[in-house]
Amino acid sequence: MAIVDLSLKTSDGLELVKDIRRKHPEVLTLVLSMHNESLHAVRAIRAGANGYISKQEPATEVMHAVRRVLGGEIYWPEKAAAETVNRMASNGFVQHGEISGRLSERELQVFELIGIGSTPAQIAAIMDVQVSTVDTYRSRIKEKLNLKGATELRHEAIRWNVAKNGR
Repeated sequence: MAIVDLSLKTSDGLELVKDIRRKHPEVLTLVLSMHNESLHAVRAIRAGANGYISKQEPATEVMHAVRRVLGGEIYWPEKAAAETVNRMASNGFVQHGEISGRLSERELQVFELIGIGSTPAQIAAIMDVQVSTVDTYRSRIKEKLNLKGATELRHEAIRWNVAKNGR
């Protein structure tokens, strides 16, 4: 079993989860993270994780999550499950502007990096891609979110990061 944090120093935890799933499908993964669970739990499971738990949970709950995943179950936080079901019931994933439902994982990663002030060159270095690839992601994001230019993209990305981090 691998326990993975989403915030890694030189890469993205979701990419690590995908790599583990692709290269070692027998390895179970549990994401342990400080990020907003109602958003990131869905992303982690979509990436191939077997569970998601917040670092704010007590050690006993973390151990419960580990046991559940080792037992072949998906561990899903109750709060995230309730919020996900509520959004699905109201068709909220895309229809009500849920950005994570509109963007691919890589596009969402670019969007988040834009929101913290990263330049295209910095994003390219972080993601280990060419600047032209970042520009392509930026264009797709603007199109999918119906944004008119770079300034509007940056403002929306900042708002997204503030909202997802609960500030």
